[in-house]
Amino acid sequence: MSEKVVYIAHPIGGDVQGNIKDVLSILRDISFNQKDVIPIAPYVVCCQYLDDNVPEERAIGIVADNMYFKKAYMDEVWFSGPRFSFGMKEEVKLCLKHGLMMDCYKRDTRILKPELENLIVEYAPSIVDANPESIRNNLGLFMKFSFSSR
Repeated sequence: MSEKVVYIAHPIGGDVQGNIKDVLSILRDISFNQKDVIPIAPYVVCCQYLDDNVPEERAIGIVADNMYFKKAYMDEVWFSGPRFSFGMKEEVKLCLKHGLMMDCYKRDTRILKPELENLIVEYAPSIVDANPESIRNNLGLFMKFSFSSR
């Protein structure tokens, strides 16, 4: 099986340090338990030198994050955390725009999968030329369904 680079999307705002700790735990879990996956979360590095609570600094981090999507440095994006933050919703749009497959990190699948499906149906018509019903019937084009395997 070939290796793939997976971007881990997770809420950061609010309890920034607690959320970073959670992201690092997820990266570690994936690194040790899924040998075919190279997990990345470049925004964690930005949070070390930019203050997420200062709008100007947050904007710099968002520009950097967007570039990872534009350049398609990753093969897939996995969403994690207790909810979809505003930034994660923007990352769904970026995935659709740049043709990146989406999935949910194993422990958060039950919470996030239904909302991810709804976000794809909501956002995709403005990005790809299809109606919401067609998108809902073809979610496999946008997201993976092998959730139980992670």
